[in-house]
Amino acid sequence: MKALKKYLTILFLILAFPFFRFIANHFILSPSNEIYAYVPQESDFIIEINTRNFIQEILYQRVYAEKYFNEKVYPEDDDETPQEKWVESGIDIFNKIVCFREQWANEAVWYAILKHNNVEQIKSFILGANPEALFEVNNEYAILQLTPGEKSPQRVEHLKKISNKEVKSFRERKNLPQLFDSKKEINCFVIPKQSEYNNLLEGYFSFDFKKDKIEIDGEFTPISGLSEFKPIAYELNQEAAISVRSSLNLFNSIYWFDDHSIKNVPEFTQLALDYNGVECQMIHRNQGYATPFYTLPKAQVRFNILKPQVWNSFMDSLIASPAVDVDTTKQRLTTHEGASFGYRQNSQVFELMQDSVNFSPLTTDKNLFFDLYMNLDKIIDGTKFTIHPQFPPSDLEQTMGMVVASNLMAEIKSISSMESIIFQIAAGEKETIDVHGEVIMKEKGGHSTVELISFASLLFNFIGSY
Repeated sequence: MKALKKYLTILFLILAFPFFRFIANHFILSPSNEIYAYVPQESDFIIEINTRNFIQEILYQRVYAEKYFNEKVYPEDDDETPQEKWVESGIDIFNKIVCFREQWANEAVWYAILKHNNVEQIKSFILGANPEALFEVNNEYAILQLTPGEKSPQRVEHLKKISNKEVKSFRERKNLPQLFDSKKEINCFVIPKQSEYNNLLEGYFSFDFKKDKIEIDGEFTPISGLSEFKPIAYELNQEAAISVRSSLNLFNSIYWFDDHSIKNVPEFTQLALDYNGVECQMIHRNQGYATPFYTLPKAQVRFNILKPQVWNSFMDSLIASPAVDVDTTKQRLTTHEGASFGYRQNSQVFELMQDSVNFSPLTTDKNLFFDLYMNLDKIIDGTKFTIHPQFPPSDLEQTMGMVVASNLMAEIKSISSMESIIFQIAAGEKETIDVHGEVIMKEKGGHSTVELISFASLLFNFIGSY
């Protein structure tokens, strides 16, 4: 009789779930749009996270794919009944989360707006995660600065004004609830930096979490007609770990495959980049690099340049910068962190490479302005650790470093749930520029929402262990 009751209970849950889902969609979980009143008008990037959609899919997977769900979300409890992981944060998980970015003097600063149901709980939760966090909490919402930074009087005062709705709202500029699709898990709105060669007025795109992939769709509105935009000139290389082609000036800084960026890269007509990993050579600390590795990224980069005199000035600024060592005789750039490239510059191109630069011209007119392909496993497999042949560290440091590096890469590969990423910006209809992309998951029999939760959980544990 007990077994019968158990099976009847399970059957009831399975049959009742679609009904509960309908009720949740139409009557219970409709979040308020009041959260947008806190987004400042000067924001240039806004992200809406519809937590309701995530919760619905998680509950569905928890009921209908319990074995798969438990294996992904609770991998450490293989031989035991998994215990639910819940932290009483005070956050209203049925309300959307909104993140926005503002441009300060020399940096871009990200913030999050969180609806809460308990002031003290959310304060305790934020401070428990980061005792130095900068935030403001009113009776309904918490405004949290996500970008690390000092608690300057200007930052503190700015957060207070946002929390008190004393900053002019973005709602006066754009009706985001009308633009965003509430059925999509993540919606984004961006106002690109405008210039003479980058005339994108604004754009929006969404992330739709499907079974074994995440679909990205949206569009940009150009200031002038599509005739003003030139398509990419080089063929994408899908054999590379990362391949990027762009005729849009979407980048105003270049990261040299480490934490250091070069600001104010001049405008260009074409960008082509292929990356196949990096050789990390353990080097003696007396060489003065900020990291224990001298790195040789296996990459080739080409900028078809505009205004050679501007690029000459850019090169002069690199030579004068203490963050970059420029050897004009050997034509080599080395950053403070130890990333080293060969370079070549003339009136047509600026190039970075290890050995040579070789890009194939586009043979067909695809009307693409941006094209990206990324293979996560190839990035990991292409990352090699060796010992610097001329300036090796001590034998003990070599032994410990190589063991840690080997374990590090094995763990990263084991937790990676994504197979590949594609992203394109192309000419659309009605004078718009369309956005399309896909994040392909390795697990074909699961669901991208669960895969993302599993990856995030494993990643946080991984970071914490180091």
